[in-house]
Amino acid sequence: MSDARTEDVLDERMVAALRDFGREPGRLLHQMATDFLVEAPSLVSEIERAVEDHADAIAARAAHQLKGVSGHIGAVRLAVVAGEVEVSARSGVAHAMAAATTAARTELDLAVVAARGLLE
Repeated sequence: MSDARTEDVLDERMVAALRDFGREPGRLLHQMATDFLVEAPSLVSEIERAVEDHADAIAARAAHQLKGVSGHIGAVRLAVVAGEVEVSARSGVAHAMAAATTAARTELDLAVVAARGLLE
């Protein structure tokens, strides 16, 4: 069953797999959504600060972590954008990193709404 808040933001197959996993259905999904809501916003803020400070290594590390936490919950578009931030930070392409960081903030906002919907 597709929820309008998660449609096109979270991979429905991933959400269903997390929901059905384990002896207590829904428990893993709840934990992953909670972890995402705690970690992802902090990581995007860290990336934004690092981009402003021209701290490419910090931006790359935070983007790598964001890619992982996003992928775990099925926020595929956010994970892809985080990967773009990571690659541009490692290669020192400032304009690409800034554009990807803006896209990461947009995708984060959508994914946060979708993840909150999973907790309701």
